[in-house]
Amino acid sequence: MSTARYRSMFTRAVTLRSSFSRSLHTTRDVRNLYFNNSILRRRENILCSAVYMDLRSNSTISAAGEKVSLVAQAANDQSTLLAVSDAVNQAAESLTSHQLGYLESIGLAQTWIWPTDVAAHILELTHVYTGLPWWAVIVIVAVGSRLMFLPLSLKGHVMNMKMKTIQPQVDLLMKQLNSTSSPTEKAQIGIRRQKLMKMNGIKVSTMLASGVVQIPVAYGMFMALTSMAQVPVDGFTTEGLLWFKNLADVDPYMGLSVLSAAGTYTSLMLGAEGMGSMSPATRTVMTYGTTAAMLVMGLWYSAANVLFFVATGFTAMATSMFMRSAAFRRLMKVPQEVYLKSQAAAKNAEAKSITQQYKEMWNDAKTRAEERKAAELRSHRVSTPSPTIRPVRVKSKATKMGRKGK
Repeated sequence: MSTARYRSMFTRAVTLRSSFSRSLHTTRDVRNLYFNNSILRRRENILCSAVYMDLRSNSTISAAGEKVSLVAQAANDQSTLLAVSDAVNQAAESLTSHQLGYLESIGLAQTWIWPTDVAAHILELTHVYTGLPWWAVIVIVAVGSRLMFLPLSLKGHVMNMKMKTIQPQVDLLMKQLNSTSSPTEKAQIGIRRQKLMKMNGIKVSTMLASGVVQIPVAYGMFMALTSMAQVPVDGFTTEGLLWFKNLADVDPYMGLSVLSAAGTYTSLMLGAEGMGSMSPATRTVMTYGTTAAMLVMGLWYSAANVLFFVATGFTAMATSMFMRSAAFRRLMKVPQEVYLKSQAAAKNAEAKSITQQYKEMWNDAKTRAEERKAAELRSHRVSTPSPTIRPVRVKSKATKMGRKGK
């Protein structure tokens, strides 16, 4: 093959390479893709080197053309990837709150483990499958979360009623426990207390669980709604109700805060879950403190957050009213005697003012501290051995004179 023909084939290969480079520099995005993609540059260099080597080793023009077509195909593949990426981004942007996966696409509801993510998933599923506006979805999920734990709440309330009937005996045992410092006596008093509660069918775990298990649910819902209001989620600014059309904003008239405080106060006064096991003074502080917190919450948090607490507060109020009815006692088979004793104990506790309650608590704590100190002193005296007294031998004058005479 002549030298002129080799020169012509090499010139065509260089021309193809330069035209390929110009095609990659047509737009800014493709130019950045070319310079930032080391795989594409390495593939181009390898293929162009292969073309040059085939020309030097007497390869045919058709083989060289196939090598160059591979380079062009690589460029087409990268263009296809760009088109697919753009289509994916447009599809993600086109998702709405009425489609599953919307919250995940905006960075929310990433897992099914953390309470906040689980609550966001539940809100999204309810919104998509019911087609209801966001205010109705929040109310439905709030009421459902309370009703889900209703059986446990009813059992806990029965335990609180039974606990009130034996409260004087429990207080007597606790005074004996605080007045002694002997580990053996403390263990015996603890055993007697357990037997007393077992005889009356009282389980402390059930009493505590009725209020504790609802904390993760309330926390998850509160944090999920806070995040959704901060984005804000599609529809949050328009799917409100009455005067709070914008769920992502603060309630301008504080009406939701007043409703939330009223529902919470009523439910606590009627006897919410976990309140029966508290002392009267603690219960009073919890009632007024929680009510004040609900009233002030609307100044900082969105209407969606406050609406959730409005729904849970009124659901708790309805539950407390049901627990005070005769239908509840028939359903849970609560004896009439237990109910009357618990009501009498509650009235006696409510008859005292909060000042009297705190005075009694202070006096009881002071008495327990004095009894504990006296018991420690008694145990210290018993455990400390008395010092040994050695007899002193007194020498009389007659003995001394007799020794001198000898």
